[in-house]
Amino acid sequence: MCCNEKDNEGVTSIFANRILSYEAAKTAEIKSKPGFILNIPPESLLTVSLSAGNTSKKRQLVRELANDFLPYQEEYFIGMPIYELWLNHELIGLCHLNCDIYVTDIQNTSIDEPTLFLSLETVFIKAAYRHKGLGSYFCDVIRSELGVYLIASAYEMKSQKDGGVVCPDSCQIILESTFDSEGGERFYRQLFSDFKTYVRPAAVLKSFGFTLSSVVYDASYNEYNGF
Repeated sequence: MCCNEKDNEGVTSIFANRILSYEAAKTAEIKSKPGFILNIPPESLLTVSLSAGNTSKKRQLVRELANDFLPYQEEYFIGMPIYELWLNHELIGLCHLNCDIYVTDIQNTSIDEPTLFLSLETVFIKAAYRHKGLGSYFCDVIRSELGVYLIASAYEMKSQKDGGVVCPDSCQIILESTFDSEGGERFYRQLFSDFKTYVRPAAVLKSFGFTLSSVVYDASYNEYNGF
């Protein structure tokens, strides 16, 4: 699935290349987590990383994706912060979660409320590894990062306001995506499920001097899919 990209400069740049999750020979423990069961051999090595893979491996996977039924392009995956799913050192999945903020001076425009966008731009798992619980595992790890995105965005909004931008103290959050498949829809729903209680955006924004006005779920299917 994909959706229109926005400029994320100044927000996601705080994320360094790193390993987020590393599970070796612990499938019994992984299976005990609520929400998914992994259908892989018990000696398997699972790793989730953020932009730690080399470009050639990602480009090879994107080419395979382009040969699939979805019209993906390299710019969704190459040269930007991308989550990577590895099984036994093989790159089998990619996910682009984009974060943007819009803080506009109300003295110069009619837009009068800061807005934070969290956009599930693209997610892909190789066909041979689907329906094994790996997508749910991948999503669960990325979901644990949502609070970091929110803190980084709130900090940037406060910096702009402290720098002289005149804007209200209220802020809305929009969780968005455009689906190309039912798998993409499931990923989105799992990623942002119980967002208010899991991430506690009201408490995070309050610590930076903002109040939460609303959380909006904005997701739909691409028209060409016929949904």
